[in-house]
Amino acid sequence: MNPARPPAASRAARVAEWLLPAARFPRDDVPKMASSMLLLGFGLACALACGFFAISDAVHGMRALGAIYAVAAAGCVACVLGFRRSARLLLWGNLFIGLLFAISALANLGAGGRLQGVNMVLPTLVMVAALMLDRRSAIAWSLLILAQMLVAYWLAQRSPATLFAVVEGWDSTAYQRVPLVMVVLSIFLAVWFKHMIERIQQHLLELHRSEREARSESERLNRMLAEMAAVDPLTGLLNRRAFLEALAHCEAAAEHWLLYVDLDGFKAVNDQLGHEAGDRVLIDVAAVLRNSGVDVAARLGGDEFCLLLHGNEFRARQIAERIVQSVAAMVTGGPASPRIGASIGVARTNGNNIEAALRNADAACYRAKRGGKSQFALAVERSG
Repeated sequence: MNPARPPAASRAARVAEWLLPAARFPRDDVPKMASSMLLLGFGLACALACGFFAISDAVHGMRALGAIYAVAAAGCVACVLGFRRSARLLLWGNLFIGLLFAISALANLGAGGRLQGVNMVLPTLVMVAALMLDRRSAIAWSLLILAQMLVAYWLAQRSPATLFAVVEGWDSTAYQRVPLVMVVLSIFLAVWFKHMIERIQQHLLELHRSEREARSESERLNRMLAEMAAVDPLTGLLNRRAFLEALAHCEAAAEHWLLYVDLDGFKAVNDQLGHEAGDRVLIDVAAVLRNSGVDVAARLGGDEFCLLLHGNEFRARQIAERIVQSVAAMVTGGPASPRIGASIGVARTNGNNIEAALRNADAACYRAKRGGKSQFALAVERSG
């Protein structure tokens, strides 16, 4: 069986990618992409047309004129390839228009203004310059082309000796006045088009800038929402869901320790001093836990916290003791204010059975409470 042919769309995409490589021609720059496609398309079309004229003139005995068109065809190809390699639109666009202007002037004026094809192409050249180049360049080329048309018209009326032999039997009035009017009209349209194109480009740039700013704002809001979904709003620690996700990503077989923290005397603070005082206590406790040297700190709810750290049992005991002492030293109010403490259950986990480790740490925490509070207890590991 013959291999399936690629669809026409994919072949066209490969040709477009070869003509306009994305590395040099960003697809999001719509105005430049449009001007680039115009330069490449019109450049290749002019190369084909000039090549045809070169062959046709050579066949009809006008070899000198055919040689000029052959040079024009080669120059068009060179401009297209040079622009494709450098992506410098203004440079190669001006070179391309300048080449066509020079070739048309040489052929038109050398033939005494008697080349109908050149005269009819010049208005198109004005429009291409307006669409492809900046306003100053477009106006300059338009005025030069108008000057060429006026000189050609003057030469056609005088019928002087010409550099190139041309076919006789033509109506100079029809061949000169109509293109001249078209050039004048094209200059007017070129200036208006250029003004409109610049306004459209500015509008597209503003839309692109607005879209980029909206995308950045959306990403910022998404990050904010993600952080809000993972962080306890009061203490700034991770919430239960985010903490369980962190536990799930613990490296298997590595030694980690869970510290399950339950505050002692917190209910009395809420009852006697109010919930605002209770919130301040939770914030202060969260600061102690965050600065205790653990890897992850979370508030599971109410006055219950859980910590995750990597290391050995000695480090886990050391951090647990430091937290117990720091929380016990906290002041909730005046001398008669209720005191708080921290009971901590310490359990080892290697990331294989997180739920069992949490149950062990929770059981050790309540064992520390029953043993006198404001202390830590090491869990007895149980499977299941």
